[in-house]
Amino acid sequence: MFYKNVLQAMLTFWTATLNHMSGTKIVVDYAASMVYAVLYTAAPVILLGTWDRDVEPETALRAPRLYRSGPDDRDFNRVVFSQWMAAGLGEACLAVFCAAVAANASLAAGRADGATTGLWEAGGAAR
Repeated sequence: MFYKNVLQAMLTFWTATLNHMSGTKIVVDYAASMVYAVLYTAAPVILLGTWDRDVEPETALRAPRLYRSGPDDRDFNRVVFSQWMAAGLGEACLAVFCAAVAANASLAAGRADGATTGLWEAGGAAR
């Protein structure tokens, strides 16, 4: 959940940095932003709730190690959280700068009709 928010916020930050804080947005329409949030927030919960199966009570009593990862903080702790935050920062940076490099290459080459690629195309490439 946090990863998607960091990724989306950092996409906006890196784009603003490249555009010299001109106010140009990378995610222009808010409907796309809401669909993005719903897909990455609701879909995993629905899928996990649909396909998750609990073990039988006898199995849980025979194998208590199945539930030790929660109290031992093995699945979600500061290290895991930091790794997800770093991944969000890195992937946002990669997406924006790859789109910027592609846009600059297109600007240098130009198109047959004389038009060049602008921020709209770069934002579409970064999404």
